[in-house]
Amino acid sequence: MFKLTLSALASVILLGACSSSTASEYQSLCDLSIRMDAASAGPHGQDPGAITDPERMKEMRATITELALQMRDESPAEIKDDVTTMVDSIIAMDKVFSDNNYDLTAMARIEEVRNTMDAISTDPKVVEAKQRYSAFMEK
Repeated sequence: MFKLTLSALASVILLGACSSSTASEYQSLCDLSIRMDAASAGPHGQDPGAITDPERMKEMRATITELALQMRDESPAEIKDDVTTMVDSIIAMDKVFSDNNYDLTAMARIEEVRNTMDAISTDPKVVEAKQRYSAFMEK
């Protein structure tokens, strides 16, 4: 289950840190990035109970998705495509969670689910988008 849990949240976007120049120019995006980082901290987000409670997992995933959509909407043109790619991966993971009633314990026992989550989080397009996003936020 540990691998699935980390994989499930690996697609979450972000680095909480923004460089001082990025922070001043894109304060709203930096704030959202920090909130996203906090919401998805650890293998179960901020709520350790989410790992065994599907309702809490559903709430946590809804928060992460809402923040991700805000980030996509507020991203500057130069990184909009990359943020959209990352958000699309979060939405794809949310579909897997939804299809499995947000039951992470059950999901961990289903090889197809584990493989799907891993494929989403390790998609080279997503990995590259994260790298470009990180570089942008650190400049």
